[in-house]
Amino acid sequence: PERSQRDARPLYRLRGGWSCLPCPRDAARRAARRAGVRRACAGARVPAVNAAIVGVWSVLGPIVAQDELGGAAAWGFIVAAQAAGFVFGGVVTLRYRPSRMLLVATVAIFPTALPILLLVPPAPVVVIAAAAFVSGVGVELFGVLWDVTMQQEISSEQLSRVYSYDALGSYVVIPLGAAVAGPVADTIGTSETLVASALVIVAATALVLLVDEVRSLRRRAVEPASA
Repeated sequence: PERSQRDARPLYRLRGGWSCLPCPRDAARRAARRAGVRRACAGARVPAVNAAIVGVWSVLGPIVAQDELGGAAAWGFIVAAQAAGFVFGGVVTLRYRPSRMLLVATVAIFPTALPILLLVPPAPVVVIAAAAFVSGVGVELFGVLWDVTMQQEISSEQLSRVYSYDALGSYVVIPLGAAVAGPVADTIGTSETLVASALVIVAATALVLLVDEVRSLRRRAVEPASA
């Protein structure tokens, strides 16, 4: 059905028809379809990955460095390499503009599991630092390409709201991951916790690749702004 031109409220496509109610849940559903990501899938991936990276990498990594890699200097070098990866990834995205943005963004998350696995048993510091650098590049690629996808697929009227829900879903479990990393490691062992977290990252990311829209969504050509 056609909408009245005087009705300027956001329009959401629901299973039962059209609705003009500004329902946050419906907005999130519409945003997910337009962005090419099913929130039930991608929404489970991002918190799981963030909890593993922050809760396990940031909490257990320094312990491994202290016990087996020589202490704070070694861990500082590894973290600095990861930060350099963030910077390099940002520079890469100035020129690298893949057609299938969500596909590349999702694949770029897989390397985040590598430096965690290299802590079991700990590889040489230089090797872990190299993996951390690659991980940083991947995280930055994901962040930029995800933001570009959101801005391409989400209407300007809903963009800030969708960003808010996205940020909430991404970061809400980070404190929990940090809180339970130590007790879990004390219960099942540090090495076992590290391996389990790396497997969570790989499995959760692989699930997202099962979503057809993630593999098929393409970048649209940007029309030049009119003078």
